[in-house]
Amino acid sequence: MAFTDIFLTQPLRLRDLDDAELMERTLRGDRDAFRELYDRHRNRVFMYGLRMLNSREAALDLVQEVFMRVHTSRERFAPGSNFSAWLLRITRNLCLNVLRSRATRGNEEMINEEMIELADSSNELAMDLAGEIANLPPHYREALVLREYQGLSYQEIADTTGQSLSNIKFRIFKARELLRRRLGGTLEGK
Repeated sequence: MAFTDIFLTQPLRLRDLDDAELMERTLRGDRDAFRELYDRHRNRVFMYGLRMLNSREAALDLVQEVFMRVHTSRERFAPGSNFSAWLLRITRNLCLNVLRSRATRGNEEMINEEMIELADSSNELAMDLAGEIANLPPHYREALVLREYQGLSYQEIADTTGQSLSNIKFRIFKARELLRRRLGGTLEGK
C-alpha cells in the first residue's frame, strides 16, 4: 500500500449511505444504521403526526411507534425499494388507527392548543391557519398535509393512500377551498 493510499481510502460514513443501503445494513443487525435512519426521518414523522393528530404528545408517541414498527417489520422491506414511501405508509396507517380509536371512543378532539402554540404566536394568520387545518375532516387534512408539508406529488399521495389520483386532487382542492372560505374574513382583514 502506497503512502497516498492511506489518504485516499476513508472510512465509510453511515450518513453517506442512502436509505435503502441503511435498511440493508439494519437487516444484517447494524444498530448504527438503524439509528441513522431514525435521525434522518424522525422530524418528518413527527411533523406529519403533529398535523394529523393535533397533539404534540400523540406525535411524539407516533414517532416511537413508527420506528418500533420499522424495526420489527424490517424483513418486510423490499431491498432497493423506496424507504421514505414505506415509512410514510407505516406512519399514515398508525395515524389512521389513532384517529379511528378517537372516533370510536366519541373523543374527537377540538383544536389542540399545543398545535396552535407551535405556530408563530406573533403571526395571527399562521395561528388561524393551523387551527383551521386541525379542523379539516381527516381525509382532507391528510391529503393537504402530504402535499403542502411533506412535499409529495399528487401521484405519490395516491400511491401512499391507495386512493385514485383524481380523488387526491379533489381532496386537496376541497381542503384548500374550505380553508379559503373559513379564513376569508381573516385574509381580507390583513
